[in-house]
Amino acid sequence: MAASKTGNAGTTATKKPNPALMKPLQPSNELAAVVGSSPLPRTEVVSKV
Repeated sequence: MAASKTGNAGTTATKKPNPALMKPLQPSNELAAVVGSSPLPRTEVVSKV
């Protein structure tokens, strides 16, 4: 049982972030009121909200 848990932990540790989520996007007018009007990656938008 313990070996399967170790195997699962190894696959999640090596998972790479999706580069599409790092692409800066222009926020909508409503969202720009909260996070600013400059293009931001989705991860930064979530952090600011």
